[in-house]
Amino acid sequence: MVAVKGSVAEFYFYRPQARQVFLVGDFNGWRQQELAMSQDRQGCWKAQLHLPPGEYKFRYLADGRWYTDYAAFGVKEGAFGLDSVLWVPPPRPAQRLPEPAGEHRRRRAHRPARTAGGSLGSTAVPA
Repeated sequence: MVAVKGSVAEFYFYRPQARQVFLVGDFNGWRQQELAMSQDRQGCWKAQLHLPPGEYKFRYLADGRWYTDYAAFGVKEGAFGLDSVLWVPPPRPAQRLPEPAGEHRRRRAHRPARTAGGSLGSTAVPA
């Protein structure tokens, strides 16, 4: 299974009996022993990668055997069988945050008043 949070991809591979698991894909040039995964107490192997937006293919290599992750974003035919697919979306544009309560009223209080004709009025100061 793989989950994406922003630009971080989190990989999970449940194989409690495995002695060694590597994450292999086009993001590392398919180098077989470069990205070793860590095993937790329940037997789940985990790895995290920061990746730029795009589509990636990958597989797990556990004790010399290849495994496809069917719970990923899909599968595609590769040179040696089915590869798992990972999709990292582009970052979302920054969203404008709502104004704090009362901010709108304070700003409005400093605007000049409109006259009955709709034009901006001015206040004459007696000499």
